[in-house]
Amino acid sequence: MSADSETRCLALVGFTISREVLDGLLEVEPYPPVQTCRFAWAMLDALAAGLQPWQVDGLSSLPISPYPHNPRVLVGLKRLTSPLCRSLRILPFVNLPVLRSTTRLASMTCALAAWCCATWRDDRRAILLHGTTSSHVCAAWVIAVILRVPLIVILTDPPSMPLVRDSRINGRCRSLDRMIQRAMLRCADGVVALAPRLAVDFAPGKPTLILDGILSNELAAMPQQIRKRREVGSPFVVMYAGGLLEEYGVAALLDAFSLLPREKFRLVIAGGGPLRDAIRDRASRDTQIEYQGLLGQQALWTSMCSADLLINPRPSGTALSEYSFPSKTLEYLATGTPLLSTKFEAMSNEYTDVMLTLEYHDAAGIALALQQAAAASPERLRELGVAGRQFVLSTRAPGSQGTRLCEFLDSLTS
Repeated sequence: MSADSETRCLALVGFTISREVLDGLLEVEPYPPVQTCRFAWAMLDALAAGLQPWQVDGLSSLPISPYPHNPRVLVGLKRLTSPLCRSLRILPFVNLPVLRSTTRLASMTCALAAWCCATWRDDRRAILLHGTTSSHVCAAWVIAVILRVPLIVILTDPPSMPLVRDSRINGRCRSLDRMIQRAMLRCADGVVALAPRLAVDFAPGKPTLILDGILSNELAAMPQQIRKRREVGSPFVVMYAGGLLEEYGVAALLDAFSLLPREKFRLVIAGGGPLRDAIRDRASRDTQIEYQGLLGQQALWTSMCSADLLINPRPSGTALSEYSFPSKTLEYLATGTPLLSTKFEAMSNEYTDVMLTLEYHDAAGIALALQQAAAASPERLRELGVAGRQFVLSTRAPGSQGTRLCEFLDSLTS
């Protein structure tokens, strides 16, 4: 049988949900998983765009915070539709400590076993695990071993990083998660990692594909707005869009604006997270700062295209930064708005040619970098923005990344 006529079937295990479900979470979820969902959608785009695409069945858990951070206790089975999936289901679980993990494990194990029975005639099949939640890891590992199905893990972050908002019980569960995940990741057949250190430290010796993000079809199709020349005397508008966490450099960014001339600079922030209330309060008292809240994709795109500069102030040199490739980078660059960002270890040198690099991450260092950016010629900033957009459209779109991904999957399922 030729490779073109082979049937390829993939179980995508993780947190893939529809846009309508995510919009509902934005209204009630204190820490909405926006980037997780967008990466999952981009992954589906890539799987469909490969030269020999795979049919995908999505098996997901609803990505909500544990009770009481999210008041929902019971999550029922829900069938969703997606043009990129043959089927897509949200599996049931109980959103209480301990029960949350055990019921997710039971639901996912049963669903994967049924999927394997339904696809046993396919020429190639595999389990693609997005994220390393312990219940998903355990379920995928058990089914992969018993039924001899290749298991490929997508590593976007280190497994079960501790969170400030964790209760004592949740913190202990997360520590147990981390031990389980590390052990079972070493049994995977292959790894797709956003950063090389993720694969080296958590799945050493495994076949690895480094895939530093995928620009979704939705973002690639967004029109680049014609940038108007900034009027003389108008403030230089800087925008940050993303998680509102101190470790992401957001607090230092706010402090930096206290050091800048009020009439010459303006900061726009969009996103959600622990610093949301503090930022909202600051914006209510300081006309130099505007907080736009959580925005839908179209509104966010329009706002980013309207800024003079986008910024990612997340510091480098930390334990987390060694494993990071911020997915927001591709979205920023795709707008055509110039970007000032940290150069992370996982970033290739190609990125430094299409963005301004943030060298120092304290308030004074950020303020200096912003002043230097504002002093650059409009032509220089425009050239950077255009180059950044062309770079991600030509190298990180689903077509190019999907070909690499599908070839990697083929190599592990032959």
